[in-house]
Amino acid sequence: MEPVLNDLNPQNAPAVMLGTITHNGQLEGQMAQAFYSHASQRHTVYNKAYPTSLLAAGCNRLWCEAINMQREMKWRYFALLHSDIVPELFWLDKLIALADQYDADIMSAIVPIKDDFGLTSTAVSRPTYSHNSTYSCWTRLTQQQVNDPAMPETFDIDMLREAMPNLKGALTLPDHVRLLVNTGCVVIRCDREWAPKAHFTINDHLVIGVHGLQYEVEPEDWYFSRRVAEMGGRVMATRAVKLAHVGKYDFKSTNQWGHRLDPNTIPV
Repeated sequence: MEPVLNDLNPQNAPAVMLGTITHNGQLEGQMAQAFYSHASQRHTVYNKAYPTSLLAAGCNRLWCEAINMQREMKWRYFALLHSDIVPELFWLDKLIALADQYDADIMSAIVPIKDDFGLTSTAVSRPTYSHNSTYSCWTRLTQQQVNDPAMPETFDIDMLREAMPNLKGALTLPDHVRLLVNTGCVVIRCDREWAPKAHFTINDHLVIGVHGLQYEVEPEDWYFSRRVAEMGGRVMATRAVKLAHVGKYDFKSTNQWGHRLDPNTIPV
């Protein structure tokens, strides 16, 4: 599908590139509205829906386009919206405002996983000194944790470390960990010095565990956020953008269900 320039702003605020990946390049219903007409009322949005079944490759193609066109378009932000996520109206404006407020390199809306366990795709990495630290994670945040009144609405790893002991699902974060965020509904600075050095990839491997052969994976979004943090970028997550992850029913980010604490949290 050819890019669509969605110019909703008479004041000509800086343009933003907004990408999504679908199997056939098509979006329907609420998801199409969230991507095209309801993303922003303050920014000129350059929409690009890219058809592919290779998620990391699709993200890299969109990311390259954002960086290559950055000087000409003078945009600061690249945004991604997954084709099964429906955020609130003008979600892009809220994410950009938060990123500007905190001078964040990545501002990611927290997305619940589409199951009954109440986990999210926002996580904490394993300590960088641990064995196989680049695979999987130390713990995922849960819907109960992120919606706890003691949890900051928007946070980086240091703010999370301070809040975690006060939550219903209380943990003490180990040292040398990073915040791993989802790219399902996110804005990323594409004008930083680190930008051409960052990319998306999926890391998989197999290990022998107590139950035999097991797989571990570092998904493309966790890899990307980890690399940005390693290069000095500020990675942040927020529950300020309300959304639904659409599956067998709508898994809403404002609801609490399932585990208080990720049962797969790794002892350190």
